[in-house]
Amino acid sequence: MSLPYLVLLHGWGVNSQIWNSLLPALRESFEVIVLDLPGYGHDHAFDGEYSLDGVVDRIMASAPTKAHWVAWSLGATIAMRAALRDADRFLTLQLISATPKFMNDDAWKFGMEQAPLESIEARFCEDYARGLKRFLSLQTDNRILARSLFESITVMSAPSTQTLSNSLRLLTETDLRPSIGLLRTRVQVVAGASDEIVSPTASRWLADQIPDSDVVKCMRGV
Repeated sequence: MSLPYLVLLHGWGVNSQIWNSLLPALRESFEVIVLDLPGYGHDHAFDGEYSLDGVVDRIMASAPTKAHWVAWSLGATIAMRAALRDADRFLTLQLISATPKFMNDDAWKFGMEQAPLESIEARFCEDYARGLKRFLSLQTDNRILARSLFESITVMSAPSTQTLSNSLRLLTETDLRPSIGLLRTRVQVVAGASDEIVSPTASRWLADQIPDSDVVKCMRGV
């Protein structure tokens, strides 16, 4: 009997190598498909337009017809849009550090302010390795985990500054709040208690809008 497919989709600033430590265990139960966002990792050569539906099209062209999905950060944004467009291709969807809207405004206070986001982007563009170390430290206070993730990610070529800027712009300009309640995929939202990028409050709000969903809040240090 063949194993079900599981698609793993990473977030902004990193690449598919971030999943490496999980693969041996996951492959006992799934046929694992690890994808890179355009301009990252194995898709490093991409230099096309970074629109929401354009990226969804590119990702879905490499994905199985039907699969379970785990998606993180920007990858979660892409996966949510894909599931809204074509729910039949998603058996389940786990969203890690996910938010329907990344930036704060007058009507949304669960996101980031412009200044710290610009600081993160500047660090990445000036020195990718230094920026990545700082970025990982904002999402976990487990130094051993952060070091392991850094070493895995930096095996691949660093994304270009154009990719970093274009993909971050996509993340900051996307607002899925008007449509997220239409999602008909079974969803689990995972929030990190130590995450300084995506507030657990945003994850809770997201889960509350999706008809068939629940939320898991990870312990500090995870």
